[in-house]
Amino acid sequence: MSQSKKEVNWSELCPEMVRCVFERLSFTNLKRGRLVCSSWRSACVPKRNQIPWLILFPQKDNNNENNSSSCVLFVPDREKTYRTRDLGADFVQSSCVASYGSWLLMCDTR
Repeated sequence: MSQSKKEVNWSELCPEMVRCVFERLSFTNLKRGRLVCSSWRSACVPKRNQIPWLILFPQKDNNNENNSSSCVLFVPDREKTYRTRDLGADFVQSSCVASYGSWLLMCDTR
């Protein structure tokens, strides 16, 4: 006897169930989950009190040993670090004065 397998269309999960799952995801996995399909994206409600990623800007080195203009991002919920690509001297010489969602307000101190 052969049993026919019914294909599951994950985009048809009820939004309440998707929301229930999304509430328990870390920031990183929540962002990934939103990319699955439009119904999951619309069911996604950002978690409150998320731990933000930390940005470590390169330090100015008087000995000119550190000419890197890349930053290090620390993801607290995963205890992982990522290094950005070279963001250019203008970005590195700026200061972050505020953030909202995924936006940064940068101020050029020159």
